[in-house]
Amino acid sequence: MRVSVEPEDGYGEILAEMVQTVDKAAFEGVESIEPGMMFEAQGPDGAMQRIVVKSVKSVKSVEGDEVIIDASHPLAGVVLHFDVEIVSVREASEEETAHGHVH
Repeated sequence: MRVSVEPEDGYGEILAEMVQTVDKAAFEGVESIEPGMMFEAQGPDGAMQRIVVKSVKSVKSVEGDEVIIDASHPLAGVVLHFDVEIVSVREASEEETAHGHVH
């Protein structure tokens, strides 16, 4: 059986507020920055978050380059596809039925 999970039921859509432009200098020690590269960064709340480089462009009016990053989950906006095989089925326990979920 094939199952597809739409973004809103999976990792969500790409959030515009998670996409931002930063100066290449923020990637201190990284020689070459290319679209698709992933980095870990500290978010405003101090938590670690994964960011993905969307594009890198040279800025002629300013010295340096700008890097467009996206801190959305890497699978945000992606339709997920699974091949599933059900190998057995069992009755729910009384506790599972009472709580409404599997234990």
